Amino acid sequence: MFADVIAAYNIDLIPEVLPDNEQRSDHSSFWQQGYSAILAIEDFQDFTPYYHTTSDKLATLDMEYFTNFTQAVVGSLVHLLGLVDFTYTPDMPRVLQTVTFTGVAMLDTESVTYTWDFGDGEFGIGAVITHTYPFRGDDHIYAVALTVTTANDRAPFLNGASFLNGASFLNGASFLNDASIQKPVLVSGAEVGFIYTPTQAFLGEVITFTGSVTPTAFPLTYSWNFGDGATVVTGNPVTHTFGGETAMWDYTVTMTATHATGTAVASRRIGLIAWQIFLPLVVRE
Repeated sequence: MFADVIAAYNIDLIPEVLPDNEQRSDHSSFWQQGYSAILAIEDFQDFTPYYHTTSDKLATLDMEYFTNFTQAVVGSLVHLLGLVDFTYTPDMPRVLQTVTFTGVAMLDTESVTYTWDFGDGEFGIGAVITHTYPFRGDDHIYAVALTVTTANDRAPFLNGASFLNGASFLNGASFLNDASIQKPVLVSGAEVGFIYTPTQAFLGEVITFTGSVTPTAFPLTYSWNFGDGATVVTGNPVTHTFGGETAMWDYTVTMTATHATGTAVASRRIGLIAWQIFLPLVVRE
């Protein structure tokens, strides 16, 4: 996260991330108790040459370096604290269902803007907002992102934090003007299928096909490909007759349900019964 904060806020530092199993420093005791923790420390070449001497004074420090370092620490702290979050209902949404998203921010609510990226190319603004995901036939995970942006030059989630009052390095620090979070949201696809009657049909017999979609979506267009080279037809229900000189005993029928926001497809293999013709057997003595 420390490296992500540096990259996201364009802080002039080059981070080196050590393996997560590092157990010999201050942060490991927090890990052992189940708390998130990061140890951020300067490299050996960045140490002041007066380290641990009587000449180790403020005047000998690289203040630009440590200002950047402190910004990265505060930015990481903000994200570790989870100062921005969101919930959504229902917790198991489906396509074409209205989903309500609620932003949660430990911020000055009078001076912030909630901006949403719903992960499907659609966006919105507001602390509480609704969204409907497009029609499709499979489950899909959308990466939903909420960004909370301040309307001034200070990060309102720091207001009242006495340990930072008067810290001039934070004044106008744009890297704290917004905070964001991204979560995966699983949206269930529509259940699409069809039945046909009679279920045991003969070649040359009229068969009726009826499609179904759950949840019900209007308007929907149903198109049918019967897999026998016949022209694709639309409607629901529809009828079709398999047969001809090149007739086979089974076909793959595909139904496509089309909504203004997307499509869903269902296919089934249809087995047909060939007519059997029995000729009389005449035996002459």
